[in-house]
Amino acid sequence: MKKLSLSDNDVKHVAKLSAIEITEEEVPTLKEQLNSILDYVQTLSEIPTRGVEPTFHIHPVSNVFRDDVHQASYKSEEIAKIAPDFKDNFFRVPQIIKSNS
Repeated sequence: MKKLSLSDNDVKHVAKLSAIEITEEEVPTLKEQLNSILDYVQTLSEIPTRGVEPTFHIHPVSNVFRDDVHQASYKSEEIAKIAPDFKDNFFRVPQIIKSNS
């Protein structure tokens, strides 16, 4: 199998796609690390897996959810007494607006 290897431009492209700012000095180190990861994945891809059942968990998994049980809930009046800001059966919180600028 042909050995995969990333170029400096590949590393810069991956950084851009990942929205990570990197300096020119970081490119060689990142290139070496990414190529090492690719080598390892390539080694894994050479392991014969024909006829091996896919495994999602190494241990058997069973449903760990409990049955739904109807229980009495708190009354709105009780919650309103302890809530910092409660109006019309809703908790009120400060408005948060994210600005793009």
